[in-house]
Amino acid sequence: MKKFTMFSSVLASALMLTVASCSSSDVTGGDAQTGNGTTSYLAVNLKTVGNAPTGNARQTRSSYTDSKNGTYEDGDEEESTIQSVRFYFFNADGTPYILNNVNGKGNYIDKAVNVKPGDPSQTVEGITETILVLNGENHVAPASMLTVINPDINPGLLKDGAPLRWSVMRKELKGTKFYDNAHFMMSNSTYEEAGNDLCTTQLTGKTYASSGDAEKNPVNVYVERVNAKVNANVVGTNFQKETADVIFDGVSMKDKQKTKVGVLSLAKEDGTTDKKDIFAYIVGWGLASENGTAELFKQIDTQKFTDEVLGISPWSSVEYHRSFWSLSVPFGGTGADKNEPVNYMFSEYTHKLGEAVYTLPNTPTEVIDDAHVYDNTLTKFVVAARLAYEDAGSLKPAEICEYKGQEFLGTDNLKKVFLNEISRYYKNVSPAGQPAKYENLTSSDITFTTDAPSGTQAKDYEVFATLANPDITLYEQKGGVWNEVTDKSVVYNMLQGTPAEVRKGGMAYYYTTIKHLGEKGKLGEYGIVRNHSYQISLNSIKGFGTPVYNPDKIIVPTVPSDDKTYLAAKINVLSWRVVSSTVNLDKTEKK
Repeated sequence: MKKFTMFSSVLASALMLTVASCSSSDVTGGDAQTGNGTTSYLAVNLKTVGNAPTGNARQTRSSYTDSKNGTYEDGDEEESTIQSVRFYFFNADGTPYILNNVNGKGNYIDKAVNVKPGDPSQTVEGITETILVLNGENHVAPASMLTVINPDINPGLLKDGAPLRWSVMRKELKGTKFYDNAHFMMSNSTYEEAGNDLCTTQLTGKTYASSGDAEKNPVNVYVERVNAKVNANVVGTNFQKETADVIFDGVSMKDKQKTKVGVLSLAKEDGTTDKKDIFAYIVGWGLASENGTAELFKQIDTQKFTDEVLGISPWSSVEYHRSFWSLSVPFGGTGADKNEPVNYMFSEYTHKLGEAVYTLPNTPTEVIDDAHVYDNTLTKFVVAARLAYEDAGSLKPAEICEYKGQEFLGTDNLKKVFLNEISRYYKNVSPAGQPAKYENLTSSDITFTTDAPSGTQAKDYEVFATLANPDITLYEQKGGVWNEVTDKSVVYNMLQGTPAEVRKGGMAYYYTTIKHLGEKGKLGEYGIVRNHSYQISLNSIKGFGTPVYNPDKIIVPTVPSDDKTYLAAKINVLSWRVVSSTVNLDKTEKK
């Protein structure tokens, strides 16, 4: 991964723009120092902090980390860039603290960020002199503050600058877009202390009548990215990079990682068995069952979340201003509030190994049973593959098919089974005007579809045989007389009574549910939490994968009924430590 050296380290898992946290239930305050006027001054300190907590938390995460990175990973330039910062202010009752002559009497101040490229000596510790000038309509100072980094990524989420109540911002703002490939939206880090939800910046006693006094007493705000990060690569000796320019359907397999996944045994007419080694080429990867919606601010349940329940110790750290678990936007709802898992077509799984993918938080509300790990809406890691076998010194796509427990190589061989089942039906092959000549149907008369017959519940990977030409005229012979089949539903019922599996052109996928930091059998075992980096080390692939017939059909990850396929991977969960730049908040002129 690219490292961006002009950024200095920030608290693990959080880019730290700091302004001290307070309980979400404690938004009271207001500085009486400014009671004789409407202008007050607030100094904001951007501050780096140390490593993650020691003790059990580090030990718990150590099983998911490597010796090089420990429990943290530095963010690259795009992941760490701060273009602007927006500070929202609130009264003691949570109403917007309206500012005069700022953003049309809104309750926020935007500050631009000036970055000095290529100067690693500049660190965020040097920017404690940033002063926010607060010209409020009231003769009191604001009680609290919330902070958003790079708000321009999703201006609609923030109601295009309209004044916002604290309760709306903290609990209700939900969106689908929190990064734009150049920078990320971030918000106050959220954690727990003594049963309180800490997030909001408490300003009581922190605003001053003079900028000089404010500079002497800056406040700190800790922020973290809304998105999480997933990366994948292969490890070990089970994979090797293809050096030959092997072409499948016009796509070169050169430089693709490949691995042997099994042996295909095919019965021959002479009673012997033809065995073929099957290889899987990784053509891309991505995620499935993603959450498409997230809250702007992290939501936690301080009553339900405990070290014991989550299997993460500690699950929250006051010392390091962060937590390692959260709630996520639930699936369900209707209308504008409807939230469904986001899935993709096979053809869309094109991410290269080593290329980062960003996703939104997705955590369960109940413990996930390992025995049913596939039957859930947790975010999953998906590998798109092309199966191949050697034939006469060259590699060919392994179009492995299955029907009624029997395996076939190629759809033509599979079609022979269906043709045999409808062998009593014929077609007239004579030219028009010539005496009829009846012959059995051929493979060209059969095709497959992913559309299930009416009233049939098909699985993601199943296909159904059908007539290639629905207008074909069929005949059957009864008592030496050829009769036209007027009702072809009988034929369709015979063809579609049992679904088949077809890995068209060798297309198949493998997947696994992504693990988090929690112990086995605990709530925090699986899930995606914001500002964490999930490093997937793919060790092996076995079996022929879940079949894909139509690459442009949405995949809802499913394991084939015989469950002979699996993917072995180690998942390192890293606290995504942001490497921060010399961010110079645009200092407001003293008045």
